[in-house]
Amino acid sequence: MKKLIFPFVLFLTFFKLHAQVVLHDSLWPEPGTFIYMRIVDDPASMHFTHSGENVNWDFTSLVSSDQDTIAYLDPSTTPYFGSFPQSNLALGMSPTEMAYLQNDEFDSQLIGINGDPGTGTPLTVPLHPSLHLFHFPYTYGDSIFSTARAIIRGTGAMFGQPALDSMKLVSTIITHRKVMAWGLLLLPCSGFPETLLEKGIITRIDSAWTKVPFFGWIPVPGFPMITVDTMYNWFTANSIHPYAQLVVDQSGTPYSASYYSGNLEAIDEYSHSQNFPFVVSPNPVESEVSLFSTQTGWSGKLFDYTGRLLKDDIKVRLGTTRVDVSGLKTGAYLLVLKNNRGEVKTIKIQKR
Repeated sequence: MKKLIFPFVLFLTFFKLHAQVVLHDSLWPEPGTFIYMRIVDDPASMHFTHSGENVNWDFTSLVSSDQDTIAYLDPSTTPYFGSFPQSNLALGMSPTEMAYLQNDEFDSQLIGINGDPGTGTPLTVPLHPSLHLFHFPYTYGDSIFSTARAIIRGTGAMFGQPALDSMKLVSTIITHRKVMAWGLLLLPCSGFPETLLEKGIITRIDSAWTKVPFFGWIPVPGFPMITVDTMYNWFTANSIHPYAQLVVDQSGTPYSASYYSGNLEAIDEYSHSQNFPFVVSPNPVESEVSLFSTQTGWSGKLFDYTGRLLKDDIKVRLGTTRVDVSGLKTGAYLLVLKNNRGEVKTIKIQKR
């Protein structure tokens, strides 16, 4: 359930390299949006700079053999909405694994989950108090401290204690998160010039109790159990969903990592779908790029892979727009395009 407990969202002001981050409740994905995340085969392969400004995170060589799908849903359409009627957004990993959020213009909270919280049995678990995901606004250098608690009741067998008739598990989740860095994120799908790195320390304290006649609830031997994880989340200006994530256990060993590989329409720049309105040729290029567009209302900026702005205010015409790159050194560059509806497309250009 860890993937569901920490859904985070950030929004960076477009085309500004000083990490201006603005959070707004309306920036969560619309219900019906699907996010695809590739699962990294070897999380320990993610070596990166943990803090600073104008950092370059190059994860283009990450290897993945599996994929997760995260669905953003209208809570009222889910089977467990009756337990969380105040929720206005749900996230689903499977038909029985869901997280329920309550968002407003000042705050974003995780109010409950449905799934297996570690007992081996899917349960609907409210959080009292709820887990605060964001206090608006939230920017580079800011931090959030939050404590949430869940109480789960069931048989002893559910908690691995078959000798006990009934048990109560009190799980306390303490999070301390801070935005540590900003810079350029490079993934196998594309590059993202405006990215924030957030570090979170997540402490979970599980206390167990069993009910004894005449004595009531008494502590179960072997508890409390305490686990501490460190989570790193990368957020880009292109999305309100983390584009990369790494989790490290209390011994310092990375055990889970993933990165963005597309939404419902996949990565347009790499799928060359009919919905993608641009064709770049030649690519690789020597002196001049021809950008053919089937739409109006787009403008662009050209960045190098350190996030440095090279060309500003490229006007994209209907038909062919030519971009002079003759003065650039050999290497990879990013052409970031935005239209008047706020849509963003990123194209990788290779200069010979």
